[in-house]
Amino acid sequence: MADINVERKRSGPNFLPWLLGLVLLAALIWVLMRVMGGNDEETTTTTTESTTTTETAPATGTPAPTPAP
Repeated sequence: MADINVERKRSGPNFLPWLLGLVLLAALIWVLMRVMGGNDEETTTTTTESTTTTETAPATGTPAPTPAP
């Protein structure tokens, strides 16, 4: 009797593990951004509500000219 070798035909690279890996990586990055990133809206509100006043010191040396009447 003759032996008949039967081999499974490969249809190409398996993309399912790569797809699952990318989804898990994206989920991990999303979780890390939520935990460590903070809330951008609070930061924006806090920085826009704060006001800064600057005072100018009088110049030393020559006095400022007075306007003519």
